[in-house]
Amino acid sequence: MSDELYEHTRRSRDLPDWPPSFPGQPGTGNAAQDGLTPTDNATMPLPVCTYVAAETDSSRSQMAAFPAARRTPPVLSWALFPWVSLTLCMILWLVALNSVNVAGVATAGLGLVSVLPVTFWAAVGLLMVSFCWTVTRRSSRWPVLAAHTVALVTVLHATPAILYGTLRYSWAWKHIGIVDFISHNGVVFNLGGILGPYQGWPGFFSLNSFLTSASGLNSSLSYASWVLPFNDLIWLGPVLLIARAFSSDKRLIWTAAWIFTLGNWIGQDYFSPQAFAYFLYLTVVAICVRWLREPQSTSPEDLPGSARPSRYTLTLCLLPLMVAVASTHQLTPFMLITALGVLAVFNQLQPRVLLPVAMTVISLGWLAYGARDWLAANYSQLLQGFGLPWANASAHLVGQGAVPSDQILIDWAARSLSGAVGVLAIIGFWRYRRHHDDPRVRRAWFRVALLAVAAIPALAANNYGGEIIFRVYLFAIPFMAIAAAAAFFPHLLRGRSIWTALVLAVTFMLLLTGFSLGNFGQESVNYFSPQEVAASEWLYQTAPRGAVIVGADSNFPWAFVHYDWYSYTFLDSTPGISTTGVLRDPVGTVVSVMKHKSPPAAYLILTRSQATEITMTGTWPASTYNRLTKDVLTSRTFRIAYRNSDALIFQLVEAPRQASARTAPGKY
Repeated sequence: MSDELYEHTRRSRDLPDWPPSFPGQPGTGNAAQDGLTPTDNATMPLPVCTYVAAETDSSRSQMAAFPAARRTPPVLSWALFPWVSLTLCMILWLVALNSVNVAGVATAGLGLVSVLPVTFWAAVGLLMVSFCWTVTRRSSRWPVLAAHTVALVTVLHATPAILYGTLRYSWAWKHIGIVDFISHNGVVFNLGGILGPYQGWPGFFSLNSFLTSASGLNSSLSYASWVLPFNDLIWLGPVLLIARAFSSDKRLIWTAAWIFTLGNWIGQDYFSPQAFAYFLYLTVVAICVRWLREPQSTSPEDLPGSARPSRYTLTLCLLPLMVAVASTHQLTPFMLITALGVLAVFNQLQPRVLLPVAMTVISLGWLAYGARDWLAANYSQLLQGFGLPWANASAHLVGQGAVPSDQILIDWAARSLSGAVGVLAIIGFWRYRRHHDDPRVRRAWFRVALLAVAAIPALAANNYGGEIIFRVYLFAIPFMAIAAAAAFFPHLLRGRSIWTALVLAVTFMLLLTGFSLGNFGQESVNYFSPQEVAASEWLYQTAPRGAVIVGADSNFPWAFVHYDWYSYTFLDSTPGISTTGVLRDPVGTVVSVMKHKSPPAAYLILTRSQATEITMTGTWPASTYNRLTKDVLTSRTFRIAYRNSDALIFQLVEAPRQASARTAPGKY
């Protein structure tokens, strides 16, 4: 029913103004000013909703009496605008991909940001403007909002996979090798060495081993590059479900999905156990806040006659997910225990005791079974950083003396993005409470704050290799995004004006700036050129079993085949190897490492990506890597076994020759 028709009907039948003003729900009494139509059933109180629905049939007959000029015809062009702009955005994106100089990523100070053309940023900007305009319109439906969200994930996260043609992140290459090992040997819990910990939590690798074998692929490398955008898409499922548990306002729900995507710069969406366990974590939490909430709270689906699944049936369904989390990742089980425990302590979860106790028992049981051998050998790591929250949190926030200015800019952009999301979350949490006086609604909203801070105690438990502050943010960002969305849409009667759309668009642009620098700014480190991949492939085709492989650091494609064949040493992080020793006697340091175990062969690999990471992180003084390369090149102790524009592989000529390496002609 149009506004004009409703006003005519209201006056002729002496109906009340819509929307009326309720305590705690400020309204003007004018539908147009409050941004509502009489048929916005999601925003009407139930008695008004019922009355207007009853009037609809009779009003349709009256509509014929109105002149055609007084009717409100559908404006097809405005309805098509979001789809047209979305299509134009994707065309601009495809055009941009064809004009990117991928080789420039390797030397660009700001990584992929430095080489993306103007058309790429125009595509993203148009997408944001289109979404902000669409989400604030009354007539917008979920398919167009979902299409914009999928387009955002595609443009931001599929771009590297399309451009590079090689797998990002050195850790992802290592995970490929673990899947390959399990495919051929099964899970070996007591496997030691630098790659041993992953055998104690093999859930993710076993799943991919099954998928690789079932699909007839030779390696998970065939699809690993596309796992990153896939992870970002599937994460949105539980995030949307969590948002829906707190509000039926589609504007808040889909805006939360956008803030989550733009605010999640951490980079844990690659081919990794963390990404898979994170999805399971979000799924368990989504089910708990949606259907296993405490009865005194309220939720948008609590309508008369609505059916809810049995709590104990859902609890039984959650048990396999909990087992999968416990067997997949070291940190995520304890994050889930904390989240469930916080909800239980504040009486926001039913069954209140069973769920956190079940997750605790499952996690401890797995530690005693699958991870026992690793824990026995590395018990001291569990206590590293225990009781030192500030030291754990600041591990990546201090010590920037030798870091290039580009890297400092990237670091500050990422921190600013995290801080901006946090500030928006605080504002949104306050605005939502301010516009809702119902104690049950406020009680339900309190769960957002509880879940956002649930991961903070992890700061005092362990430094997690210096990454614990990033992981805490990763587990908080879904709930921070929901609260941040409420800063723009705190109530169904608010946020319909053009000013809301403009402020939201500007906010998205600022978030995009932080995301682009934080996520794409280090691509000169994360990107491996085809030449580097070719060098690593030659190395693993050539090196005999038992060989020692030494690298300046681990930032190169490594361990993706023959997972258990080799011993690895990295000069930047191996205990007992100091920067002073490498600087004073580079050749002697490398030789001593190689001869330590009397291997059948020993190799030193130096690549462009290693040099870039050492420079960007300030691990060594600026000249150390170049001196290492120069001294090894001029030393008679090594010979060049392989060489291309981005990689050098040296072989120790003094190593025993009982299993001499094969060499490829034309590669010297």
